[in-house]
Formats: sequence, C-alpha cells, structure tokens
Amino acid sequence: MISVYIVFTIFSDFEKVVSSIKEIDKQKLSIAIGILIVTIGLKTVRWHFFLRRVTTQIPLKQSILYYLAGYAFILSPGRAGEIIRSPFIKRDYGISISKTAPIVLVERFYDMLAITLIIGIGLIFSDFNKTIIVLPIGFVIAMCLIIRNRTACSKTLIKISKIKIFSKWIPNVDESFEVIFSLMKTRFFLTGMIVSIVNCILEATAVYLLILGLGENINFVNLVVLFHTTGFAANASLIPGGLGVLEGGLIGLLVLYKIKYEIALSVTILFRLLSTGMFSVIGLISLRIISKK
Repeated sequence: MISVYIVFTIFSDFEKVVSSIKEIDKQKLSIAIGILIVTIGLKTVRWHFFLRRVTTQIPLKQSILYYLAGYAFILSPGRAGEIIRSPFIKRDYGISISKTAPIVLVERFYDMLAITLIIGIGLIFSDFNKTIIVLPIGFVIAMCLIIRNRTACSKTLIKISKIKIFSKWIPNVDESFEVIFSLMKTRFFLTGMIVSIVNCILEATAVYLLILGLGENINFVNLVVLFHTTGFAANASLIPGGLGVLEGGLIGLLVLYKIKYEIALSVTILFRLLSTGMFSVIGLISLRIISKK
C-alpha cells in the first residue's frame, strides 16, 4: 500500500500535496475520522446479530474482538481474509467453520447490493450517464439468482471450496448454504441492507468532509455516485484491497469534476490511510488479543 502512494506522489507535485494535507481543516478531519469509526461500530453490531443466528454461545465482547480481528486482513482479495474469524471461533467454542464463514459472504453481498442501490438512486439526481448502473445491477442480479437457488449456490460453494486458499473454510457445503439462506430472510435482510446503506452514505460523507477540509467543493450527490462507482469496481476486481483501482478511479473522476489534481490525490491518500490504514491497525490489535488465548 505504501508503494502505491509513493508512486502517486513521485508523479505529482509532492510539495503541494504535503502542503494541502497539512492545511486541512482539523475539525472536518476529526468528524471524518469519527464517521469512519461509526461505520465500524455499525458493521460490528450487524456481525453479532448475524452470528447469533448461528450460535448464542458467544458474548458480545468476544464477538466484537472476532469481528475486528478480521480487519487485519482487509487488504485480502475481496476482503476474503476476514474469514480468519471462523477458525478462532471454532477453537474457542467448537462451532463449525462452515457455519460462521458464510457470514462474510453474506455481508459482502449486502454491501454490494447497497452500493448498487445508492448508485442507482444517485444517478436519478445527477447528470451522469445512466448506463453506469448496468454492470452493478447485472452483478447483483447474478448474485441473487445464485444465492436464492440451492443447486446454483451449492455448485458455487463447491467450486470456491476447491480453491486452495478457501479449501479449509467450506468443509460442509450444505451447512454453509443453510446459513446463507437463513440470513436472507426478512429480518436479516432488512438489518443487513440498512447497515450497508447507512455505511455507504457515511463513507461518502467522510470523503466529502475531506474535500471541504482541503478547500474544495463538489456536489454531494455526484460525489456519492463517483465514490461508490470506483468502490464497486475495486471490490469486483478482487485485487487485494482494490489497490490502484480505487485510487486511480477516484482521482481521475474527481479531476474530471474540476477538483484540483493535488487535492484529489490528497483526499484519496487521506481516505486510504483513515479507512484501510486505521482499520488494519485496529484489526491487528484485536487479532493479537484473541491470538494470545
């Protein structure tokens, strides 16, 4: 991740970027940090709610540690490394990995569905080309068809389980499907979607505050579409952490909408450091705590 930022800054006006970051409005920066921390809190609550569908043995404090430990692997492809929570749960409570690992897949599904919904609504109130929404909608429809169809879902899980890095995570396909299917029921669907939608708006708000703090301005609705379009592309790429995809897309689109290049670069670096960097540190600390046991 550091190498990516070095490359960006080498090919930009280094002094202007550093100067922009130093002069950022500290109040707006603090609020942006607070907003990102709130997003972690909301996702943690959702995780615990989903986990209680599988087991009621795990107390809230321990559940929080398991969830946060997953952020130690936030840079894994598709954030699949967050499944690391499952072997720790099995170690401490004897609960099958097949029952807890699918929760990560369901979380990603709700996040992608929320992003698609946010982009779609944003396009109605923006001047973007409406065809942008075609790819996200196609992806989500395909995911819905797979998850709602037992045969298709089982075949997909079997194929995933044959991939070396996932082979230990899905030892029982039928058990995993039952968990996925149960977490698609109304109360879990509503909880998952509400948390994902709120987080989508909060993350875009954090980026908006960083832009304002650096002395620039942009239409908030346009920013929401820009930010989540690049976010969708980064997630769908399966590149670890979406590195390069998110940065290049966000910087390019911000510049296209008349944001100065050094400001666009500064905003992107700050957001990466606050989200990926801060979350990774929190994850590593939590992982160390549960590993000691």
